[in-house]
Amino acid sequence: MLRLIEYGAALSCVALAVWLPGRAIVAAGWIKTPMGLSRLTQLVVGISLWTAAIFTLAALNTWNDAALKSLLLAAVGSWIWVRPRTPRPAVTVAPRGITDPARRTLDGVLVVSVVALFLHALSPSVSWDASAYHLTIPRLYNEAGGFRAIPMNVYSNWPLGTELLFSAAMLGKDYVLAKLVHFGFGVLTLLAIALACRPSATGTGAIGSALWLASPVVLFEFPIAYIDLAEGFMLTAAVLFMLRAKTRPSETESALFLSALCCAWVIGCKISGIAAAGAVGMLYLPELVRSIRTGVAREKFVQFGRSFAVPIVLLSSPWLIKAAWYTGNPFYPFWFDSFGGPDWSVPLGAQFDNWQQGLGMGRGFLDYLLLPVRVLFYTGDAAAAFGDEVGRHWLGIVPFSIAFGMRNPAVRGCLAVSGIYFVFWSLSAQNARFLIPILPLLAIAGALTITTTLARFTASTRQRSIRNAVLVACSASIVWVHLDSWTTGAKLAVLYQMRMSELEQTVVDPVYGFIDRELPKDARLLMLNTNQAFFCRREFIADSFFEASQITAWLGSGSTSAEVLRRLRLRGISHVLRFDQAWGGLEYPASLHQLLNDPNAVQQLYREGQFEVFALR
Repeated sequence: MLRLIEYGAALSCVALAVWLPGRAIVAAGWIKTPMGLSRLTQLVVGISLWTAAIFTLAALNTWNDAALKSLLLAAVGSWIWVRPRTPRPAVTVAPRGITDPARRTLDGVLVVSVVALFLHALSPSVSWDASAYHLTIPRLYNEAGGFRAIPMNVYSNWPLGTELLFSAAMLGKDYVLAKLVHFGFGVLTLLAIALACRPSATGTGAIGSALWLASPVVLFEFPIAYIDLAEGFMLTAAVLFMLRAKTRPSETESALFLSALCCAWVIGCKISGIAAAGAVGMLYLPELVRSIRTGVAREKFVQFGRSFAVPIVLLSSPWLIKAAWYTGNPFYPFWFDSFGGPDWSVPLGAQFDNWQQGLGMGRGFLDYLLLPVRVLFYTGDAAAAFGDEVGRHWLGIVPFSIAFGMRNPAVRGCLAVSGIYFVFWSLSAQNARFLIPILPLLAIAGALTITTTLARFTASTRQRSIRNAVLVACSASIVWVHLDSWTTGAKLAVLYQMRMSELEQTVVDPVYGFIDRELPKDARLLMLNTNQAFFCRREFIADSFFEASQITAWLGSGSTSAEVLRRLRLRGISHVLRFDQAWGGLEYPASLHQLLNDPNAVQQLYREGQFEVFALR
């Protein structure tokens, strides 16, 4: 119970620290808030301010405990500054429909699901990609006091906006709080769905939340330190602001800028955010075309460029500058032919591209034709290469929204952005979790269509009965998908009576304890067949992608064991950590294995389970 209270309070402090600066900016009148989107505006601005501040401090190599405390004091100071001028919000009465048993049941199911996911997020376990880079890179930045080069880690030169927030959470407390930051983005996504559905009938937001949470891939990501929920929240906010820019001329300027702020953050979160930002921008295309016909094209195009396009370029460019600073290539490792970059090559680029194109459902004409259906019906073993299940309920929700909801501008906008994003997604790595950013938009479109369609029924008793049936179906779908999560969460709550150090021992392989205890502080490891480095407290070199091995390219396939040893020493490698499992199509040079089998060249220090540790002589 103490653990739940401790981390619940810590997450609340994070939420408050993020919200206060945004609230101060809005209260000072520096950004005009679109009507009804005040809270969303404050959160988006606060998240952006924190990300920009951490980026600046990390770039100056002044990111440390004192810097974090200064930012926290600034957040509290902003609240003190704006408090006298902030009017108290009007008290609103909850709609009477909230007392319906079906609605209360769905609300209860949603709350239980979120609590269970919170319990999962408290686990000391670290997921694969989080250990490879989502948590490892911010940990290394914290230890270095800011940005630093991480050899052969391609991810460290990609946009890392969410990871900067993880960095602050780990600096303030630990990596479990960083996991809760991603969990918090999931909660904020539920808030965004509720805001988008609020103008509609009572219960629409709950239906939208249920549609989103019923996706197994969302259930998978909610309690771990990935970034797709963060991208989904900001993309949803970007669409809501863009829709407001289209429908309220008096708010167009500020709404466009807020949408651009969200899009820039999405790009700074993930490379695929460029496609997401483009999809959001295309929502405004009809307004630009209309302006040509009405003779105000110049004014509209200038406004769009000034308030949307230019801010996106300016606010996302620091990540390109950072990549160019460390690699010489602002798009590293892409466009290697033009810009170059360390620890990469044209053959590696081709291998990486082949791997990316090999993910998913295929690339033929028939594959693309069947892709929307296959995405929903790939389950079990068939979905292994796809990542996870998106949820079959979308097979009914999406066509239903297209058929009956297109009169609603919000439905049209959500479906349009989702469709454009889906096309870009289909041309890249077809992984299920990369679709998470558009699932809130589909949930909003589905919920709005369901409630507006129900409103067409003239008989109120019939309408109420069908509405209650929909709410019960939503509750049942959540229970069906989340039941295992509920039971596991209850078991975890019992385990949390243990101390954190005891809990970590249940998830951390003993080899990392051996490395921490027995290897010199200046040891530098070469990791083979693994890049799980979060619990490794020594410098390391590891492959980013096992299907495009930088280590193999560096050591050379035809080199001798003596040449391999020389190359290892040139890069300061003193020890080797080998995991006894092959990954992907990776094949290390035979000379490397010969070296590790030569007792005159190396000494085996550790062997347990699938791990071995060698020291170079």
